[in-house]
Amino acid sequence: MKTNNKFIVTALLVLLITSIVVGCSSNNNKNSNEAASSNKGDSLKTVRFNAVSTYVPLMISKEKGWMEEEFAKIGVKVEWLTFQTGAAGLEALAGGHLDIGSVAPTPTITATANGVDLKAIATVAVFSKANALLVHKDSDIQKLQDLKGKKIGVAKGTMSYDLVNTALKEAGLTASDVELIQLLPDEGQAAFESKKVDVWGIWDPFVSTQVVQNGARVLTDGEQLKVPNPNFAVVRSAFAEEHPEYVELFLKVNQQSADWLRDHKEEAITFFAENRKLDKTLVSHLAENNPVAYEPISDDFIQLEKKVAQQLLDDKTVKTLIDPTTFIDNSYFEAALKNPLEKR
Repeated sequence: MKTNNKFIVTALLVLLITSIVVGCSSNNNKNSNEAASSNKGDSLKTVRFNAVSTYVPLMISKEKGWMEEEFAKIGVKVEWLTFQTGAAGLEALAGGHLDIGSVAPTPTITATANGVDLKAIATVAVFSKANALLVHKDSDIQKLQDLKGKKIGVAKGTMSYDLVNTALKEAGLTASDVELIQLLPDEGQAAFESKKVDVWGIWDPFVSTQVVQNGARVLTDGEQLKVPNPNFAVVRSAFAEEHPEYVELFLKVNQQSADWLRDHKEEAITFFAENRKLDKTLVSHLAENNPVAYEPISDDFIQLEKKVAQQLLDDKTVKTLIDPTTFIDNSYFEAALKNPLEKR
């Protein structure tokens, strides 16, 4: 992806320990650059959000057209961009090509440590069962200790990479006891299905797809290892300061979608299945793996971020201890709750 801030983006990529190429199409690149050129001050007419493919409120906001509907009322166009990982989304955010995205705890710390000015404004999902280590249905891997000597595919710098490391520690192993292979989600899917890797560290919708359609087994997940992994909505600080009303509207629409998901469980499953042309059994598994979460960032998750920050410093991934309270800002969510949209 081309960016107007080459040095920040390069530093971000290096310290995220990844060679990620932004997972969006050339058409999205073109649209992003055009939007970026017009997103200055009060002339902003397009907002760019991170599209998601799993069972969370933001998916409903997009697929129902509610986000476009509400922003159209104030004369603003909504554009959706897709990225394979949160780190790739943060690259776009850092370069000014994305206004609001969603990301796990680790990338928010590494990005902040490298000078990316962002705010984490809400918890938009909590990946526990939906963040897992998968093995093939006929695999001889039965317990975590069996990981020794195995090939594990995972995208570095992601929540699943953190889960792999947690699993290894739980088993009394280290990264040198296994063969870690850097794979983006689409690469990981191909490698896992062709059995070029023994284990795949991945999140939903890939977890549910492999379990339901291919009989893959979950060796462990975030729930079993007691490592819930929240995803935060993150916004460019400059965008939030210039257009707080847009940030609040984004949160209001997603709160509306979260309420709809809770109030219309069966209808939501049917809608998702028909809209994505998926089997309802698969979508039901997604819904079970992804209970609705849309709320301010809790004290527990702030403490989690502090632990992540200390670990990244200890691992020498970052050079400075980052205080997450400097970028966590629940004020936009609180403001949105004072005047919510009507329930759908």
